[in-house]
Amino acid sequence: MRKFQGSSKDAVFAGLQRSYRFGEFTVDADQKVLLRKSTPVPLAPKVFDTLLILVENAGRIVEKEALMNRVWPDTFVEESNLTFNIQQLRKALGDNARKPFFIETVARRGYRFIAQVSETSDKQAPDQNSGRDLEKRIIGIESGYGFKPASLSQPLKRAHQQRFRFILVISIFITLVAGGLAFYPWRNGNVDRNQPGLRARFQNAQITRLTSGKALKAAVSPDGKQVAYVLEEKEGQSLWLRRTAVESGVQIVSPHHVDFLGVNFSRDGDTIYYITSKPQKFEGTLYSVPVLGGPARRLLGNVGGPIGLSHDGKQIAFTICRAEVAGNIALMVASADGSNEHQLYVEHEPIGLSTGAPPAWSPDDSHIATLRTDSREVLSRFIAVNLKDGSLSDLSPNEWKLVDGLEWSTDGLFVSAQHKTDDNFQLWQINPANQTAQKMTNDLNRYDGISLASDRQTLATIQNVTLTQLWTVPIANPKNFKQITSGSSNYFDVAFTPNGKLLYSACTTGVGDLWQMDADDRNHSELTKNAGGNYSPVSSPDGHFIFFTSSRGKTYSIYRSLADGSEARKLTDDNEEEAEPDCSPDGKSVVFHNYLPGSWPLKKVSSEGGTPILLNDRWNRFPAISPDGNFVAVWHAEMFADDWQLALIPFKTGGKPIKTFSVAVAEGRIHWTRDGRGLLYIVTADGVSNIWRQPVDGGKPVAVTQFQNDLIFSFDISPDGKTLVCHRGTSANDVVLLNDLSNNGS
Repeated sequence: MRKFQGSSKDAVFAGLQRSYRFGEFTVDADQKVLLRKSTPVPLAPKVFDTLLILVENAGRIVEKEALMNRVWPDTFVEESNLTFNIQQLRKALGDNARKPFFIETVARRGYRFIAQVSETSDKQAPDQNSGRDLEKRIIGIESGYGFKPASLSQPLKRAHQQRFRFILVISIFITLVAGGLAFYPWRNGNVDRNQPGLRARFQNAQITRLTSGKALKAAVSPDGKQVAYVLEEKEGQSLWLRRTAVESGVQIVSPHHVDFLGVNFSRDGDTIYYITSKPQKFEGTLYSVPVLGGPARRLLGNVGGPIGLSHDGKQIAFTICRAEVAGNIALMVASADGSNEHQLYVEHEPIGLSTGAPPAWSPDDSHIATLRTDSREVLSRFIAVNLKDGSLSDLSPNEWKLVDGLEWSTDGLFVSAQHKTDDNFQLWQINPANQTAQKMTNDLNRYDGISLASDRQTLATIQNVTLTQLWTVPIANPKNFKQITSGSSNYFDVAFTPNGKLLYSACTTGVGDLWQMDADDRNHSELTKNAGGNYSPVSSPDGHFIFFTSSRGKTYSIYRSLADGSEARKLTDDNEEEAEPDCSPDGKSVVFHNYLPGSWPLKKVSSEGGTPILLNDRWNRFPAISPDGNFVAVWHAEMFADDWQLALIPFKTGGKPIKTFSVAVAEGRIHWTRDGRGLLYIVTADGVSNIWRQPVDGGKPVAVTQFQNDLIFSFDISPDGKTLVCHRGTSANDVVLLNDLSNNGS
């Protein structure tokens, strides 16, 4: 490491009233931007400086030391930083180091710009708008960190698991934003706007959409001028950076088959923190990368979810989930560079802590807020953990289901969460002093994550807009698929009844209810109302009963009702969270699985109710009983971090799987073909879902449907085995900025 002395930083930009042209490129030295056929090519500031120096000295060797001296005056740097800049320039220019057209490496000396350059002087006075134009330039650079790609294509939807809790909520409606900018005053008649000590934020907000449908995570810089965000691409997930005033972004981390669990800016805005894990493993590694460019640095491993940064920027907080091996979830604290890691607080099952949202530091950094959960109950509460002694204090009542984003400022807690009154994720503001909450958004979209600028006037989040319809597909002629619903539909968890009608769930009032309709979209009838959230309906073989999951009690449990939804009653005598029922062919038993912190055991219970019987004590999802009643098909893993497989477990005796198929990412419900010879499941590749069939005898899986676009969220096979019904459509996830219009300057 060396320190270089030389000209001041201003000297780098001496004589900027010039532009340089070579090939199809123009270097605008005044505006500090590289253009390709009049289109800006995003470059980090130091990368642009490197290019400008080389172009100014076209045809001459620029020694490495001299080049570093000008790009990083009065700064300690490694030579690898210069090498990194040259790599980025070659990538931006489409150059080749071995056969260069633009930048030639001169061994042991430096670099030479070898293309023909023409210089154009600009003698006009500087444009008064040049400052604003400069502000619009993009700052960003691709990281050199590499990941090993996974072998499977990942679906274009978020695989985010929170506290191992069952919830399936698909938000359906038209998007609030069509284009780049819209105004939407959120008003909620049930909100108390005069709560003592709480300044209501974002009740009247300007909303700006920054992406085009494939965003997963977002963070806004402290000054509100930049946004870091994760995109889902064909090659995997990638990390991007853009100025909020500019319509394009720059890739910081190239696409890899990983899941990003969180993104944060440092409090000074100079660094971006991000956490990645293997797909659907939810145990990640924390990295940092400079905003102005440079390689990523590994800070910590075994991070269970997104991190929270202290307000002084010196510490981070995160969770570690040890539920599977030690039966606990711990709240951890470390220095911002990853050192001094230590446990602050721990909860043992069935009590837990949310791993889906970042812990949030109090404004004075004396406490850390998180959601305290109980797998025996639906509702949870926010707590504050004292950093000095680990003591707890309540920040809210037990009225929250799941939380996906959390910030703590002098205006209270800001959360994206499911409230007891709404199965949809909305943005809320909580007053810790009197433990009251008010909505900041009130619509049928979903909001994932929350990030505040330091002045609390700007908020970044992910807005999800899902638009779906129901389609039928003749299995013998899959190209003859037909849409059977229209309008602003919100059907999901679709299932056939024995007489050919369709059951489905719908969140028409914010909470899921069960409905029934004819297969031609007529005669819709509501089966549940004002009885918690109700999902995953299946009929008994004779059509007399419906089995479903409901939150009308303390937790999600399996219920049975008559076919018209009446006389609903809890089926088991357990108090553990239950999900995904399926009824046996003789109508006498129901299988389901629990959501426990350390496993998702597979169980069965009499259709008349009673004590469940354990079939498998490991990790199981979406059970389906074979037509002959001998097996349960299920997505299965021995350890949560293992690759999940399609498995067959004996229905009568339970035990370990007798056969497994490594076919695809575990995605959605499984259905048997009516002859019992095949298993149907969803496969999503490159943003398109189709139904595939795995022969039970072990042959190769084959595609059943031939859709060329859209996602499938749920499906079922008709009683005669000839037709599929698919709940399919689009799901757009965009970074949106909310700018508070009612509290400017405060």
